[in-house]
Amino acid sequence: MKFAKILFWIAGIWGVLVLTPLYFIFDLIGRQDPPPITHPGFYYGFAGVALAWQFVFFVIATDRCASGQ
Repeated sequence: MKFAKILFWIAGIWGVLVLTPLYFIFDLIGRQDPPPITHPGFYYGFAGVALAWQFVFFVIATDRCASGQ
């Protein structure tokens, strides 16, 4: 169980570090990789759901019931 706990902590931290910049590079993506994004709701929706799952990983990593404590 300790391996899973560490793995979920690492996955959560890594995901937050990788996904958070998506909120700030919306225009940059359209300039560097045309065509520009035409549906920003889908873009921000994906980023938001993916970021929410990172916090689910944190919850899983801190779950005390699964570890018997």
